[in-house]
Amino acid sequence: MRQTLSDNERLSEEIKDIECYVKSDKRQHIMIAKLSITPVFRDIENFSQFNELEYRRLSELFRAFDLFKYKPLDAERNALLLTNVNQVYRVCNKIMDWDIKGLIRFTKDLSTFSNICGNDQLALIKYGCFEILMLKYTMLYDINTDYWTWASSTVGPIVGAFKLDVLKYEKHNLYNHYKEYFYKVIPEWCQDYVIMDLLTAIVLFNPNRPNLTHRDVVKAEQQLYIYLLQRYLYLKHQSGVETHRRLSKLLSPLTDLEMICDIEKKNGLEFYLDSFGPILKEILYDITK
Repeated sequence: MRQTLSDNERLSEEIKDIECYVKSDKRQHIMIAKLSITPVFRDIENFSQFNELEYRRLSELFRAFDLFKYKPLDAERNALLLTNVNQVYRVCNKIMDWDIKGLIRFTKDLSTFSNICGNDQLALIKYGCFEILMLKYTMLYDINTDYWTWASSTVGPIVGAFKLDVLKYEKHNLYNHYKEYFYKVIPEWCQDYVIMDLLTAIVLFNPNRPNLTHRDVVKAEQQLYIYLLQRYLYLKHQSGVETHRRLSKLLSPLTDLEMICDIEKKNGLEFYLDSFGPILKEILYDITK
């Protein structure tokens, strides 16, 4: 309990220090490099108005997430065209089973994750991994062609692509939920790895996950990453009004993502359980055989 309070106090102090820095910093003009699909870590070094605490958190997140990223240009080549729903779930669930290993490595490289208790680490991965993986795959949906490409970030050039209408007859109105979700997030999320990395951390540190022992510690971590996203948006747009507007538009679809993942898990258990690999079966459904 003493350690938990200490961690919570440490996070509160970091938040206060960051906020004090922002309030005292009168230099509001900064050149923000245009972000593209290319890695942005070298660009972030030019954001001179990030203070040491902010920069340390962002640098750690980007380094950890770099190994978990797919390479979009690779995903466009040699994609296996998936034309029916059984093919889709067989290939995509295999990719997810591989990528869960990359997700676990990603969390281990985050000191913010390693500092919370083992029980809460397990709960955050178990109940949040599906959303994090789906968030990652979101960036490879092409709203112009309606094709969704899936590529593993951990295993070779194994790539599948399918038109979203393959899912049109799935139960629980899954197809329409996906359409609404993609129209909300594209282009708001895509093409900006800073935003995607921060959203991943926000989804990971969800204090509403079941079976958490220290929700206050998890909530403090999530609040800090939300603050960093807000800070990044302000540096990028130089407007408080625009920052709040974009922050709301970025966070709102996370509710849609959670609902889609719940539907996918229900449909998967009922219709496509054989397509899941052993890791996801155990994590999602507590099936160990």
